[in-house]
Amino acid sequence: RVLILIIGQPGSGKTTVSKKIESLLNKKISMDGFHLPVSVLQQFPDPEHAIEKRGSPATFDAGQVVKLIELIPTITTPDFSHELKDPSPGGTTIQPETRVVIMEGLYLLLKDSKPWCGIPELIINNNDKLVCEVWKINVPQSIARSRVSQRHLDSGLVTSLQKGVQRYDENDLPNGILVD
Repeated sequence: RVLILIIGQPGSGKTTVSKKIESLLNKKISMDGFHLPVSVLQQFPDPEHAIEKRGSPATFDAGQVVKLIELIPTITTPDFSHELKDPSPGGTTIQPETRVVIMEGLYLLLKDSKPWCGIPELIINNNDKLVCEVWKINVPQSIARSRVSQRHLDSGLVTSLQKGVQRYDENDLPNGILVD
């Protein structure tokens, strides 16, 4: 099996590229499906901060992402519902006959944070069963800022484009810097 990891800052085009490749190949897995639900974030010691910083490494179910890479044979993964603004379980099923799997997400190669840092090691340890390609998408920050700010507005996450820009500057940009 071939695993293609597509990484890049928020707004770089990871989802767009992975959807295009998926339409030509097999299945993609979006790391967005592994966001911790708002109900879980509300249990954090500082729930307001956790929700405000949603998208940072601690607000994902990183253990499940690492486990997914371990399991790759037949798996069912969550997707992210933009209508609910939360993950939806069982959104994607990857069958054993699927030869190419595309996974896109911001933290797939985050080195300094457990359990994310386990992904490269898993890939190395499974190189007899898995061929892995990493594609990094680079885009000027001004384009990423514009795309993500508009996406926040379109999804109803913010009530104005200016608030979308503010959310990008305070949340998405620092998250992108973590992996750049």
